[in-house]
Amino acid sequence: MFKSSFSWLAAGLTAAALFAACDDDDTVDLVDTSVKTDAGDASTTDASTTDASADASDSSTTDASADASDSSTTDAESDSATDEDAALTECPKDHGCAQKCELSEEGQPVCSCDQEGFILSEDKKSCECDEANGYIEAADNDNNTICRSPCKEAQCADKCELDQQNHAVCSCTEENTVLNPDGKSCDKPCETAGCAQKCSLNESGAPVCSCDQENYILAPDQKTCITYLAKGDACTVNENTEGGESGAKDGNEEVVASECPDNYSCVQDFCQFDLAKPDKTYIVTYAQVSEPAAAAEMLNMVLGMAIDQEWIHLVVEPGGYTQDGHYRWNIGNGKNNAGTYSFSHKLPIQNFDGYWYGSPDDSSEPHWFQDGTLTWKILIPQNSGKPNECHINFTVNVNLEFFITQRVVEGGTQTILQGNAIGYLRQEDAQKVKIVFQGNDWALMDLLEGAPLTVDTDDNGIPDAYKLELTFEAEYKEFLDTNTARDSNVTFTECGTTTESGK
Repeated sequence: MFKSSFSWLAAGLTAAALFAACDDDDTVDLVDTSVKTDAGDASTTDASTTDASADASDSSTTDASADASDSSTTDAESDSATDEDAALTECPKDHGCAQKCELSEEGQPVCSCDQEGFILSEDKKSCECDEANGYIEAADNDNNTICRSPCKEAQCADKCELDQQNHAVCSCTEENTVLNPDGKSCDKPCETAGCAQKCSLNESGAPVCSCDQENYILAPDQKTCITYLAKGDACTVNENTEGGESGAKDGNEEVVASECPDNYSCVQDFCQFDLAKPDKTYIVTYAQVSEPAAAAEMLNMVLGMAIDQEWIHLVVEPGGYTQDGHYRWNIGNGKNNAGTYSFSHKLPIQNFDGYWYGSPDDSSEPHWFQDGTLTWKILIPQNSGKPNECHINFTVNVNLEFFITQRVVEGGTQTILQGNAIGYLRQEDAQKVKIVFQGNDWALMDLLEGAPLTVDTDDNGIPDAYKLELTFEAEYKEFLDTNTARDSNVTFTECGTTTESGK
């Protein structure tokens, strides 16, 4: 019993010592002073070990908690910094921009539109279609609002505008360009018009040639530019031609010029080109119609037969210079009197005034061009010489050109007058013409069937005439006509006309 009480006392003293040691601030090394007994050794040792484990566990838990707390705080601070950075680079969710938002340098939200065709509205937030640049509001396949551009879809080559129905309308802005039939591309008709100097387009978009150099005018081909034939050397008129200041014929008298070459006369003290002779003139021996093409074959047949069989003698007489400086030609039907020709004064003899022109480099013979477009009555006789004789009045509107050329013939050369008539045939004039040929009546309109009206004579935008081109040649012939009258207003019998096809 004594032994057992001693063991209890020893254990109590040891526990008190340990408590005292832990209470002290200084570090204390624990010394095992326990008295070993058979029963108390294990008990004492287990308790000590348990306390130590508890201390270690407490220390480990405390450290882990501290570490966890520190990590949580750090992560929270990091997340807070990230959110703060995002707030500096991104627009707030309630910025109100319809399409796109960006921050300004001051950090303020700025709206814009990033979809094609949209622009920012006045509220600086919503987006609308850019009407100023041709965008209109539409819907896609999902019924979402989009901005489409009819002009972009039209693919105009030059300019595009929207009409009142928001349809794309193409046009051409460059000078002298017109819209092609495809309604998109542009054409430049002047590039192929062949104008010698200047070209412009009329209201219908057709090219019109003109001359922009001083002293030049447009030739009858409506393309070439020509200049007045320069006067030659100074000259004097012989005394036997007193009163003939113009240098033209005066009755049957001949104006004889001194010091002037062939085909020139002394006019107003200068040698000027002149084919007027007192006893010679020109008789048409050949004629060829090229336009209107639809009627050319029949017209050429009729004209050819009329000339070859001498139904008609078309006299082309150089009349000489007029007082106002023009050079005149007289054209009308004539008669053959045993190889000597004269005018038929019962029919009109028309006067055509113009000027002689030369090429700029004097490389060609002088050409005479009519001054403006005039009406020309080509009279073809029917039943010639009989009491019921009448004439077909083939009325055309032309500008005439004459020039002299030389043809090589047996025994020498032959002087030929060549002429071109370029103009138009009105449909209303064509409707009046009936051609009687080899016992058959032909309405000219039958021959013109299929030929297009290409000339607008009254500038109303509607073609009302056929293009006309006629070429002819005339030979130099003996001429004797004691009647000096050249009257273009003579009344004549015109063959019956019809507007009914084929009758």
